[in-house]
Amino acid sequence: MLRQIVKLILILSLIILSFYIYKKYSINSVNQTIFENNSMTNFVNKLPLNVTQYLVLEENKLTEAAKKQIGVVKSYDTSYYVGGYPPEDRGACTDVIDRALLDLGYNLKEKIDFHMKQNPNIYKTKYDENINFRRVVNLKTFLEYNAQSLDTCTNSKCLNQILWKPGDIVTFDQIPGSLWHIAFISNRYEVKSDGSYVPLLIHNYGFGVVEDNMLLVWPTKITGHYRIDNILEDASN
Repeated sequence: MLRQIVKLILILSLIILSFYIYKKYSINSVNQTIFENNSMTNFVNKLPLNVTQYLVLEENKLTEAAKKQIGVVKSYDTSYYVGGYPPEDRGACTDVIDRALLDLGYNLKEKIDFHMKQNPNIYKTKYDENINFRRVVNLKTFLEYNAQSLDTCTNSKCLNQILWKPGDIVTFDQIPGSLWHIAFISNRYEVKSDGSYVPLLIHNYGFGVVEDNMLLVWPTKITGHYRIDNILEDASN
């Protein structure tokens, strides 16, 4: 009974935090001008002041697959499901990653289950095929061994060079008393006054899948930056 009460408190805390973040930072709440531009030319000095501007790079398969979930997945759900998969209108942050990859022919659930069986000592959670692939800590471990690990730098120099590419995956540390987080990097970037480009995220943290500017304001530190081109090549073979 006590465990259920504690779990309910944690869920309510996450919902309140998510509502605050969504209202403050959602892309839908700002005035925006979209630039269809594949070049990195510095045009920031030409932009009007006090208007949020966006640089839009070419869509790739991952960002396209992730964005398909916007408007379909409308709620946040970490519940345990026999078989693993939640209903298509709900899910957690990890489900955004899994569904996009599955849409491209890569079964993340099967891959993580197999990797955990082969390497039980490197995973921090107990094996459970119904939930393995929906735990951020498991996805992070899997990516460390199967994807390209990249710099987590977010200073102006790194952002100006656009080191965070569309389709990259970012992981965040645990919110105290709550959950870890994982998200896709979008192909849309907010143009800052110093000429740097802050990528938006495609993720689910409380109100379904959204695209918004949370990379630099998420309440916990970035713990990982991964590129999964090799995984996509595996799916196409």
